[in-house]
Amino acid sequence: MAYTKHHSFILAKRDLQLLNLAAQGMTATEIGKVMQLSGRTINNVMLELQKHFQARNITHLIAICYQQGIIKTNNEKWKEGFYEYGRGLGIRINDLQRLRTWLKENL
Repeated sequence: MAYTKHHSFILAKRDLQLLNLAAQGMTATEIGKVMQLSGRTINNVMLELQKHFQARNITHLIAICYQQGIIKTNNEKWKEGFYEYGRGLGIRINDLQRLRTWLKENL
């Protein structure tokens, strides 16, 4: 379990695994197969995590978790995968371009 900076919330091992897989660009269905859960369950957990972290969307959730050190990586493939994951979610291109710039400057 990991403590977060948001109200001493404790993330379960399952939540950490889910966040790391999402950060790698996996879809809810793909994550579900790895974790032996339904895609619907994965989506529900992600929505609960979004609410907890007050994230506007999953991309924002992953960025918050990275900033807090919950997700850790220096992998260039991960950065591009994160961008592509956001694009797959239908996030506006301007937001994606800002995200890509932020990733390059900060990671």
